[in-house]
Amino acid sequence: KCYTFNGANHTISNPSTNITGPKGGLSLVLFLDADESSQIYNPDYPTSGSQGVRVVIHEKGTFPDPENDGFDIEPGHSVNAALTVNQRQLLKPPWGKCANYDAEVYGGFTYRKKLCQLSCTQRFIYKTCGCIKSSLPVDKETAHKEYCLKIHAQEWLKLNFSQGNLTIIRNDLKKLRCQNHEYPSSDILAQDGCKCREKCMYHTYDMTLSQAEWPMRGVEIEFYCRLIMTADNYMNSSIYDTFHNISEYCNFAKPENESKILRKMYGDTLRQNFIRLNVYFKDIEMKVIKQAEDFTINSMISEIGGSLGFFVGMSIITIAEIFLLCWNIVGVLKKRVTVSPEHQGNEATQKSASHISNHSNNSGK
Repeated sequence: KCYTFNGANHTISNPSTNITGPKGGLSLVLFLDADESSQIYNPDYPTSGSQGVRVVIHEKGTFPDPENDGFDIEPGHSVNAALTVNQRQLLKPPWGKCANYDAEVYGGFTYRKKLCQLSCTQRFIYKTCGCIKSSLPVDKETAHKEYCLKIHAQEWLKLNFSQGNLTIIRNDLKKLRCQNHEYPSSDILAQDGCKCREKCMYHTYDMTLSQAEWPMRGVEIEFYCRLIMTADNYMNSSIYDTFHNISEYCNFAKPENESKILRKMYGDTLRQNFIRLNVYFKDIEMKVIKQAEDFTINSMISEIGGSLGFFVGMSIITIAEIFLLCWNIVGVLKKRVTVSPEHQGNEATQKSASHISNHSNNSGK
C-alpha cells in the first residue's frame, strides 16, 4: 500500500514551518504489520523480498516515483531525513528548452518532464499490450483501462485440480510479460505529444539521511504502553489485534527476570513491525539556481550601438583626412604648374646681365 502525506488533493491546516530540526518537521511512527505468510519474493525484481518501507519526498502535487526516486528504511530504526530545498528557474526558447505547463494536469498531478515521459510509457504499453501498468500514471487516453495485473484468479486456482483454462492463463501471463518488457525509449518518445520538456520552475530536495536502532533495547514494553496504546483509533487498528496482549504488562511493576523474559518475547517482534521517520528542514533558506541569457537583446543593441558609433566616428575622421590630403596634393601641384610674370621678368634680367659680363671679360682678354 502507498500513503501520501499532504498530497495533491489534500491540505493540512498549517503546512509551513520556520523551525529547523526534528521538532519543526514531520514525525511518523509506521506499523508494518509484517506477516511472514504474506510475503512474495520475486528474484528477478531488484527491490523484491525486502522488509521495511520505501519513502519518496517530492514536491506537492507531483507524481511520486518510488522505483526511481525513493529510499528504503529497515524495521526497528528511527530515520532522520534532513532536507534542503532547491528551486530551479529555467529559460524559455530561444535561450532554453523549458515550457510553462502550470495549467496542465496529468491524472490529477501537476506537470513534470518525468511525468510526461512516464505517461508516454503508459500509452505505449497500452497500445502494445492492450492493458496498463499499475505503477505508471494515467491520463485521458489511458484512464479507466484494464490493468495488466488483473488476472483470472479462479482459473489459476483451478490449476491445482488440473481444471484451469490454459488459454486464459496463458493470456494473463502474456500481459504480465508484456508490461514488464523493456521498450526502447526512442519508440516511446516518438509518439504524438511526447516531446517532453522540463517545467520552467520547479523544486527539488537534497536529503541527508541518518538512522539509529529504535526502540532501544530494554524499553520495548514502555514504548508500546506509553506511545502505541495512546494513539487514536488504537482499538480499531490491526496493532490491537496483533499486540494487545502486551497491555496486561503495562500497569504493574515487574521483577527484573520477568522484564528480561518479556523483552525477549516481544522486543524483536516490535522492532520488526515499527519504524519512526522524522522529516525536517536542515535549513529554512532556499537555494535558487537560475539560468540567465549569455547575450540579451539589450546587450546586443548596446554592442551594435557602440560598434556603429565607433565605425561612424572613424569614417568621418577618415573622410576628413582623405579630403585634407587631396587638398594638399592639389595645392602642391598648382604651385609647380603656375609661375608668376614678375618672377619670369627677374630671371630674364639676371640672364642678360650675366651674358654682358661674360662678353666684357672676353673682350679684355
